[in-house]
Amino acid sequence: MFREFRIVGIALFSALVLQWGCALPGISSSPQIRAEQKSLFDAAQAQRQVDPRAARSGFEAFLETYPRSPLADDALESLAQIALTEGRSDEGTRLLSQVLRDYPQSDRVSAVRLQLAEASYARNRKTEARDALGALKLDGLSGEQRLKALRLQVALAQTPVERMKHLSILRETLHDQLRSGATAGGVSAATLQTRLDAIDHDLEGIVASAASAELEEMMRQLRGRRPASTIALELSERALDSGQFDLAAERLGRTERMLRTDAERETYERLRRRLDSRQAFASSDAELPPLRQLSDGPRPQTDGARGTIGVVLPLSGGFAEYGEQSLRGILLATELFDAGTGAASGDSIGGAKSIRLVVRDSQGDPG
Repeated sequence: MFREFRIVGIALFSALVLQWGCALPGISSSPQIRAEQKSLFDAAQAQRQVDPRAARSGFEAFLETYPRSPLADDALESLAQIALTEGRSDEGTRLLSQVLRDYPQSDRVSAVRLQLAEASYARNRKTEARDALGALKLDGLSGEQRLKALRLQVALAQTPVERMKHLSILRETLHDQLRSGATAGGVSAATLQTRLDAIDHDLEGIVASAASAELEEMMRQLRGRRPASTIALELSERALDSGQFDLAAERLGRTERMLRTDAERETYERLRRRLDSRQAFASSDAELPPLRQLSDGPRPQTDGARGTIGVVLPLSGGFAEYGEQSLRGILLATELFDAGTGAASGDSIGGAKSIRLVVRDSQGDPG
């Protein structure tokens, strides 16, 4: 008997759930759109292209009649879009904000945030646009809307690190579309590839101009996404150029597992060879006697010396001053200028030496 009572109770409870749906805490069901609501909404929607004023009146009447309808957020969004199209920007942004305030659980929230950000950006209200994008969830957008949001984030980026992050995500999204063939908005694969090439060029520019500390932060935020490997190679080369061989070795060690293309592997091998060469040179240089010890010894005899001395100096760029000073010292040491006439002689010095200097400008390039 108890078993029969329990079965009847479960059946009654199930019936109540089906009847009341969302009325019970913690239990939800899809809201039903009544036929008369859908009919009134569709009638207003049909007027948007042919008679925006009639459409506006229709949506306003819908909201007044059915303020709690599942289509109320769509009607309010449509009113906002009509206002923006007609140039009533203040009203349009106010209505979009009202959608977010009155219908926070709407499935249109992400799309509305994007529209609000676009409208604010068009009015040069970049702070408001950033605020709207800050809470935006890309998962709630269609493919084309997602691209719009990412491009807007790139345009609103305030630092190279932010720009790198958003460009990387945009590139990844475009690459996925190109690979899957699911192009958004009817864009051809060739157009997508052109956009990818433009983004890659932009990324290369950011990597080349960013400070090392910014590049390190970019690496942390990218989490292996492109162009993390390019940044790792750039950081390795900068460490090499500055003579930080231990740091260069550490960075190259981390870079090896990140390489994606043959070009990156060639760059890696070139840097590895440079590191090995510089470390070997530094080791041999450390074994040279100090300058004081050399100056105390007899000077080498250069009488009758002949031949060509090749000199590479930074005669332009940031170190040009030091290069010029070094060149003057070399010219004095080789007695290339005749003391009697002040003219330069590259073939014979005082009849005793025949030395020729070949000078090249390194332009400050360590390579």
